[in-house]
Amino acid sequence: MFYRHEYELFYSARALRAGARNTVGRPARDAMDQRMVEKFGGAPEDHKRLNESLWMLAHGATMLIIGKTILPTEVQESRATFTAAVAALLEKSAICKAHTCPRQQSPIHAPRSAIEIPAIGN
Repeated sequence: MFYRHEYELFYSARALRAGARNTVGRPARDAMDQRMVEKFGGAPEDHKRLNESLWMLAHGATMLIIGKTILPTEVQESRATFTAAVAALLEKSAICKAHTCPRQQSPIHAPRSAIEIPAIGN
């Protein structure tokens, strides 16, 4: 994490409450879109769910490390777990893109309305 301080400042709740706005667009996510097209073909829209999943995974991992929810002694192992999770998502997507699994069974490619999210606390 090379820009930890900047990342923390930009995404902190205090900055958001103070009215901080993203005025540079989405360069990192746009770059991810391009990489998905290079790796899997198609158009960026074809990879929206995968891109969003990877972005959420990376953001969550970063915030857990910044917030010290993941102890400094556990960061190296957590990064290995993160890397394995990214590899699994990319592998699953590659298999589905090759049509060796039905699209409707892959939550990576399913429309949001098709994914059941269990209720919590009912």
